Amino acid sequence: MFIILAVAAPGQEDAAAGSVNELYNKGVELYQAGDYAAAFEYLLKAAEGGGIEAQTYVGYMYEKGEGTAADTAKAIEWYRRAAEGGYTLAQTNLAWMYENGVGVAQNYSEAARWYRKAADGGDARAQNNLGYFYQEGMGVERDLVEARRLYELAIGQHYTTANVNLGLIYLNGLGVETDNDKALYWFQVAATMGDNWGMYNLAYMHYNGLGTEKNLELARRWYEGAAEAGVPQALYMLGWLYSHSEGVEQDLDKAAEYYRKSLEAGYQPAEDELRRIGR
Repeated sequence: MFIILAVAAPGQEDAAAGSVNELYNKGVELYQAGDYAAAFEYLLKAAEGGGIEAQTYVGYMYEKGEGTAADTAKAIEWYRRAAEGGYTLAQTNLAWMYENGVGVAQNYSEAARWYRKAADGGDARAQNNLGYFYQEGMGVERDLVEARRLYELAIGQHYTTANVNLGLIYLNGLGVETDNDKALYWFQVAATMGDNWGMYNLAYMHYNGLGTEKNLELARRWYEGAAEAGVPQALYMLGWLYSHSEGVEQDLDKAAEYYRKSLEAGYQPAEDELRRIGR
């Protein structure tokens, strides 16, 4: 979760005094300065005073163990308070906790319920995540039309993951005719906005000549971008290019380096390739 909230004038220096807004603003100021322990003291006071933004901050700090000991049960408690108060960011965070079983038993139906509330309130991340739920039938009846609609809503708010998901809808023909041109377009949009999976999927399209002519140089460039952004599969594909001399001169040392990094990042197929090239 990324918290980007405006800060008004600093509040009282004593965390026990001042209005909820003053306490909240001072807490945010301290949080952004990296003083998490002091920030938590102010934000907790504001949360206890009923501030829903502060309640969400406190939930996040309990979730991540920032300024206080990590406690996912307390994170759930504070997210729920703010979510029930109608704060969409808290609703989305609470839904994510239910989706992943963090601090609470995994429950896709409950996750979908909270994503729906946040999505209806305009939260782009919730719109995207709920779209995926409808795509996969997680906690809701599978509905690819609704999935696409929700992705499009999130795209309207420049949520790049939704661009990737919509591209995959068209690439795989999920509820629509397969359309590589549209898939390429949405991956391109996401990639140029810096989305790691957008870059990876755009590289895939260039590598396979889908929606465009096969171009190994462009594929390598986008795989490099995705690899720098931490996509293990992109590291694997760079290893593949160098080990199979596709678009580059064969370099087994460089290939092994990429395969090892991919394996270290958890992508097991890289182990087979390391074995194949004798490294």
